[in-house]
Amino acid sequence: MTPQPPLSPKQAQILDFYNRNQPYHLILEGAVRSGKTYLNDLLWIQHVCNMPLPSKDFIMTGYTIGSIERNIISPMASMLETDIKVDAYNRFDLGPHKINCFGSDNAKSFQAMQGMTSYGWYANEITIHHPNTINEAFERCSGEGTRIFWDTNPEGPAHPVKLNFIDKSGLRDEAGNLLVQSFHFQLEDNIFLPPEYITNVKRVTPPGMWYDRRILGLWVIAEGVIFNNWEIVDEIPDDVKSSSRRFMGVDFGFTVDPAVAVDVYFHGESEIWVDELIYSVGYNNQVFAIELEKVYEYGLPIYADSAEPKSIDEIGAYGFNIYGATKGPDSVRVGIDWLASKKIYITMRSKNIINEFQNYSWRTDKDGKQLPVPIDAYNHGIDAIRYSASELIDTYRGRIGEFSAADIGL
Repeated sequence: MTPQPPLSPKQAQILDFYNRNQPYHLILEGAVRSGKTYLNDLLWIQHVCNMPLPSKDFIMTGYTIGSIERNIISPMASMLETDIKVDAYNRFDLGPHKINCFGSDNAKSFQAMQGMTSYGWYANEITIHHPNTINEAFERCSGEGTRIFWDTNPEGPAHPVKLNFIDKSGLRDEAGNLLVQSFHFQLEDNIFLPPEYITNVKRVTPPGMWYDRRILGLWVIAEGVIFNNWEIVDEIPDDVKSSSRRFMGVDFGFTVDPAVAVDVYFHGESEIWVDELIYSVGYNNQVFAIELEKVYEYGLPIYADSAEPKSIDEIGAYGFNIYGATKGPDSVRVGIDWLASKKIYITMRSKNIINEFQNYSWRTDKDGKQLPVPIDAYNHGIDAIRYSASELIDTYRGRIGEFSAADIGL
């Protein structure tokens, strides 16, 4: 059943390394279309089909079930020259074994895999998995002979996947067994791409961050990134919690934009501590209120986007102490300037907030000159943090939009 497809020199080298060293955790990272997922498909098929009977369970994760079917299962079916059907329980058979597929797009996705014992885990685009899914999948992989396979395109250099796993490549246990091994890919490692495709992709990819990430596969920060005054922490210390002013910030979303809730502690005059509570698409106000209730401490002030008064009223009807952070002519810049004047600490589990801080950037004109206007992207969690600071930015509750940066000494 194990296929013998043609491999690039890079893929053949990694396949040989894997078969000789059997790392517990293999990570293929780098440029788009560089051959990472193809090789992981091959390694995954080899691992599952070499597992002895009786039938065993395995885990496969992606951002959504749909992305798993597109990115992994469809190419795998072509590789095997067979038809793979995912059943109503998001499972399919690979040889005598059962592959269980799970999305990872929100804080509750992990619950579907609780209780099972897995003999292997394949994660596609691990950098966009919710931390709860990652933690649960590690715990489920307790079967003898388990191996873990990840692939991902790069994000910012401070991403937890890079710091906690990719940068640990070569780690061995006391017995000398290889625990983690990562391999880096560039676009041109995929020798099966037509030369004209590579030429055109290079031509149309903007220089700087996008070229470095998509073509070279580098973990670099966005050019013109707005915030560089932050760092990742394991959790918010108890002494910070007990001696800070605390607010929640909310940004409403639904179909495309995520609904966001953040827990924010303002410690002293110069520190902001942030913990991501909710960051999910597809939440109407009723669903958002149900999820918010699970993380809300009664009476805690919430500041939200005042451009959504109907949403504020609907959420408030559930008993939340919620206010609108009034917008005005200069409110975004005032908020950015104020946040930039502080030291911001973000919990490790706040993966979406971290991703925003790595990518939220100033606009540029057609000549590449930086403009004093932020891009309207990677900002939903940052907006929620900005809203949470309303009472501190302006002495009038919830109103940050009526004064310019100069008016308040920034």
